[in-house]
Amino acid sequence: MGDVDELAAAVADALPALIAVIPTKPAAELGRAGTAERPSWRSDSNQHAVTAQLHELPATVVDRLHGALELAVDHLALNAPASVAELLVPPAYTSFLTLSMGGESEARRAIQMVGGRWPGALDLIESTAAAVAAHGRVAPLLVVGDVGDETAVAAAHGAAHLAAAVAVSSAVLRGLGGGTPEIVAVALGVAVGLLRARPMPATYERAVLERTRADYLLPGSAHGRAPVRDHVIALTEGSDLVAGDFAENGLVESVDGGVVIRTGQAEGAVTTMFHVFAEAPEVSTEFWDEVVDVSWSARAGGATILADDHYGRHVDVWSGRPHRPSTTPPWPGDYRVRVCAAGRDPDPDGQHRNEHYEVSVWAEPFSAPVVHARADRLGHRLRGEPEPAPEARPEQGYLWVSESRISVGATVTVVDGLSRDEVIRAFGADPADPVTVDRMYETYTDQWLALVERDDRVVVVEDNGFQGSRPEVIRELSRAGRAASMFWNVNALTRVSLARGGELLLQGEVMELRQGGEPEVAAALAGLDFGGPRAWTAKGLLIVDRFLGTSLVPEDLERIVDADVAYLIGG
Repeated sequence: MGDVDELAAAVADALPALIAVIPTKPAAELGRAGTAERPSWRSDSNQHAVTAQLHELPATVVDRLHGALELAVDHLALNAPASVAELLVPPAYTSFLTLSMGGESEARRAIQMVGGRWPGALDLIESTAAAVAAHGRVAPLLVVGDVGDETAVAAAHGAAHLAAAVAVSSAVLRGLGGGTPEIVAVALGVAVGLLRARPMPATYERAVLERTRADYLLPGSAHGRAPVRDHVIALTEGSDLVAGDFAENGLVESVDGGVVIRTGQAEGAVTTMFHVFAEAPEVSTEFWDEVVDVSWSARAGGATILADDHYGRHVDVWSGRPHRPSTTPPWPGDYRVRVCAAGRDPDPDGQHRNEHYEVSVWAEPFSAPVVHARADRLGHRLRGEPEPAPEARPEQGYLWVSESRISVGATVTVVDGLSRDEVIRAFGADPADPVTVDRMYETYTDQWLALVERDDRVVVVEDNGFQGSRPEVIRELSRAGRAASMFWNVNALTRVSLARGGELLLQGEVMELRQGGEPEVAAALAGLDFGGPRAWTAKGLLIVDRFLGTSLVPEDLERIVDADVAYLIGG
């Protein structure tokens, strides 16, 4: 133990000079390592923990800290105690191979050399640094007090632990013949481990809150998936919430610690838009089955409903900057919460394909709940009211597309009056130059089409394409008869097009369509609810079906994959 005492004393003496040369910004980014979750890929990695931890740091942080410490480490005179140095005897001869990529930093190359030249060195430095950091001479020097804002606290925390790691790394590696690049590289990886094993400074949480409040902007929005547990999603400040029976309004309840919302599906996740406003937004019930306002008293603020939103943290773990709000305002007080729900009632086959929510929050004195819309069967049932009869949904036959390989985006075009080759040419492709569907899915960059023939019509599928939605293309496709197409993409944009004899009869967003028009168009739109549950893709495909007497069926996609024939558009 005496030798560790000796090393700890030397490290304590070296800390001030090392800390002084470490720049604030990268030190702060390093200091926040203790707030970051361990990357999932680490569990399958064969890298030593110290090497993996170095690679977790942003390259800019590694390079800046390496450069800042270079001169100080060159002049650092520390020797490992004999009992420590004896644990690692340099081999008489070693042969090893390292691979690096062009542009890789000097520090990342150096740490690979350490593992190859001195087996066991990383373990020794890691364990020795942990012992020294916990030593009575060093531990008090690593404690950070009230030194300022979030950046200052994180920087002081990171710099102190990095300096300790550098001192230990230098003491061990100098005796083995290691140079400054190896010393700093290993120290950076070791420092991440030290920081992960120790709590953030006592002042850090308050500093983060102050920074979050200072940078919080209104209005803000986020989009993501809210986790469903036992038919409930929750806007919570962090604790588990206890839901009631939702008998008052059939949708939402304010409870101790947050707000709970009754879902149709029992488990999983539902698409949710989250908004924070400075004042009450206008009420819109269009497209929603249930809309209810409730009041909620926040204990501290910062509640969230989203599980997989990229903006879920108060601050980014490396930059320290706040993200767009996916949390409620970070202050306690009374808030109003408006919940809009659609698709809670299952489809006839029991699936919840279109269930989605919008949650809006703004500061407002506590008041009684207000119901703006109450239409779905689940809400009636929870309120103890007679359930309305299930509404007929003509588009039901096309809901399967939302679970197919083209669910994210595609254009489906149906043509009569033209041959297969004429259709291919109208799309700007060459029928004499086919490619494979597999190749198209591998590259996923080129525009392409595949097609099947059925009922004297040609059905064209563009996976993530749009050519069939262009006015000039749909007109050309209809020159000898009729053509119709339905386009949709990941951004929820849609376009349905109907044409006959080279004339465009209808083209527009499905959600903006209204009943009426020419007899053929009116018949295709009849009975569809463009203000109800979305299912825009299914409705658009039904319009195509009604106009031409056929549209896409699941077997068409199977035939396309089995045939493995596609055509490059513009190729």
